[in-house]
Amino acid sequence: MKQITIMYNLTKVSGTLAGSDPKWQARVIPAGIVQFRQFCEVIAKDSNRSVEDVEYIVKSAWNKAIALVRQGYIVNLGQTGIQLRPIMRGPFKTKDASFDPKVNEVIAVAITYGDVRNCIPEGTKFVNAVSKPDPVVHSIADKDHDEEGVLYVNGTVYVQGKYLAPDTSQEGEGLFLLDPTTKEVVATGTVVKSDQQLVNATFETWPAAGSYLLRLSTRGGWGTDFSLASVTKPVTVKEAE
Repeated sequence: MKQITIMYNLTKVSGTLAGSDPKWQARVIPAGIVQFRQFCEVIAKDSNRSVEDVEYIVKSAWNKAIALVRQGYIVNLGQTGIQLRPIMRGPFKTKDASFDPKVNEVIAVAITYGDVRNCIPEGTKFVNAVSKPDPVVHSIADKDHDEEGVLYVNGTVYVQGKYLAPDTSQEGEGLFLLDPTTKEVVATGTVVKSDQQLVNATFETWPAAGSYLLRLSTRGGWGTDFSLASVTKPVTVKEAE
């Protein structure tokens, strides 16, 4: 079976509802809209009926269902997996309050259940329509030495790549040296230049000469509404010549 892909995008939940931590709410992006006529054409083809007959039956069924809902009934539409029911909206000031058409209303809603409610199959791929590229590092070297992956104590680190641009004013972004075994940060860089292709940094405190990991963490200049991404490369620290 061909894998189904459903696209979605996110909108920020208001601070009043979300609290102190920002939260995002998903909205599925429709693959398209099937109009009523098209819907009836599909049914007609599958049932070997005329489109006009299908339209008549479907419209008649819905008109009868609506007439029942108007009378206050809940209508279960059988294997369609759809239930129609009237609901009331708007606040009431007391438990025995009367209906006030100025603040209250009754509307009909459709509720799905059974196979319809759970019709999205397992294995469906969900893709956020809004994304940013992860950082890519092509080269790491000391400013004054042409040795790939080798840094010199008290030197300036040059990182070249794309989608870089760490903003060190934002939490978590920057350039870090890590212990290769524990992955703990042993030194934090001071970024003196930051753009999409090049990052220059110095370290106020250098670790002892040896093997480390250099990690660049960034949102690529997209701001804190986007996720933090990192790229890590092995480097060697040498004493200054």
